[in-house]
Amino acid sequence: MNQFTVFLQNHWVMWLTLIIVVALIIYEETKRNVGGVLKIGAQQLVNFMNHHDAVVVDLRSKEEFTHGHLLSALNIERADFEKNIHQLKKNKPVILIGSIGKAALTAGMLLKKQGFEKIYVLDGGMVAWQKASLPLVKD
Repeated sequence: MNQFTVFLQNHWVMWLTLIIVVALIIYEETKRNVGGVLKIGAQQLVNFMNHHDAVVVDLRSKEEFTHGHLLSALNIERADFEKNIHQLKKNKPVILIGSIGKAALTAGMLLKKQGFEKIYVLDGGMVAWQKASLPLVKD
C-alpha cells in the first residue's frame, strides 16, 4: 500500500487527468441518454432508417412538414402526439424529430412511460439534419 501512495504522490497530475477524463465520459454519456431516450446524430439516424426498420416521427406542424421532411417520416404534430401514440408499434425503434429536438425529448419520455423501449431523438432536430446537408422530401 505504501508503494501505491508514493506512486500517487509522484504522479498526481496523471491521476487527476484520468479522473477528469472519466468524469467527462460519464457526463457525455448521461447527456446522450435523457430519461431512457437516446439522442442520436443525423448519420446515426440514416443508419437506423436503413438497417433497423425504424419508424421516424416528425413532430413539427403540417406546414413545416410539407416544406421538407425525411423520406417515409410520419407526421404527428406535437400537440396531437399523445392521442396518436396508438399508431406506433412498441416493438419497433421509434425516432422522434422536432425543429431543434426539445419537443422530441418530451415526446420520447411520454413513449417511455407508455412502455416503448427503443426510443431515439434526432439531436438538434431538423436544424441538425439540414446542417448535415442530408436530403429532404417536399410535398
